[in-house]
Amino acid sequence: MDSETPAAPTGPSPASVSFLTRGDFRAAFRQAIAHLAEHGCREIYLCDRDYADWPLGEPEVVDLLTRWAMPHRKLVVLAARFETLQRQHPRWVAWRRTWSHIVDCRQVADDDVPAIPSMMIAPGQLSLRVHDPIHFRGRLAFTRPEEVRDWEELDAFLQRSAESFPVTQLGL
Repeated sequence: MDSETPAAPTGPSPASVSFLTRGDFRAAFRQAIAHLAEHGCREIYLCDRDYADWPLGEPEVVDLLTRWAMPHRKLVVLAARFETLQRQHPRWVAWRRTWSHIVDCRQVADDDVPAIPSMMIAPGQLSLRVHDPIHFRGRLAFTRPEEVRDWEELDAFLQRSAESFPVTQLGL
């Protein structure tokens, strides 16, 4: 385990955790996924331009996602483009092929690309939001009010998005 990887949570989660660096953001994301793998959650929504700075392809994150995944669950991944995710996170892409029946990848409308936020929402559980993408400042919140505010914004992007990043590419 490297120095950036937090231990799995053992007690109750704090109300919120602030992060101030890219490393802190990654640690907060790992903490959120560990929480969801341990406590369960029906749906997870991820939103980012390209997921270049997310630790999606790390073995421990893929393992935690596998522990979370069940046939009745749903992961929605919203992005501006999926090329970077495919290139930088091959473990996650392989995991997604296995769990394609619960993963929905969607691309935002071109007009929305400049405004797309970096966030994760697990309704009823938590929200993770990067408020300052230049310096990676943000918050992982286990409180309902922050989740509701983030959900309203995310829902607007989802309504204007389209299915994208098919599991298999058909062609000659």
